[in-house]
Amino acid sequence: MYPSLSRLLAAAREQDLRRAAARHRVLDASPSGGALTWLGLRRRAPRAMPQRDVVAVTIRFAFPDDEAALARLAAIDSSETPSGPTLVAESDGELRAALSLRNDAVIADPFHPSVALVELLHARAEQLRGTAAARHGAARAARRSAPCDELQAEWRASS
Repeated sequence: MYPSLSRLLAAAREQDLRRAAARHRVLDASPSGGALTWLGLRRRAPRAMPQRDVVAVTIRFAFPDDEAALARLAAIDSSETPSGPTLVAESDGELRAALSLRNDAVIADPFHPSVALVELLHARAEQLRGTAAARHGAARAARRSAPCDELQAEWRASS
């Protein structure tokens, strides 16, 4: 769906696997002449995995009290403040990116990694638009079928 997000996730997974492989790689002197051998089957006590810096990200609608934060974000991005309903990505308690649902205008903090945040905002906007389209489509279909249902009821009553 989002190639750059998929690439980022794949690269992070590859780095994790490489680190895990490096931890489990054991080089040892062999009894025959001191050559180094790979002892991949030797078991050792499990080590605790190193903790990554996990950052919680919140995707939400902008509230009226977010105006100052949106203005600050627009100023450092050298853009205009988004108009209309806006989705924001919040990380570490700070707004890092925003997407206008009216015209898909994006502002993001250039001093923090924000490509993945913008892609998350676009994905959420697509979800919201799909839900809204399905809801409007169902309502439209109900309005179209209501006169038909009434005509069928009248026809059955007259038959």
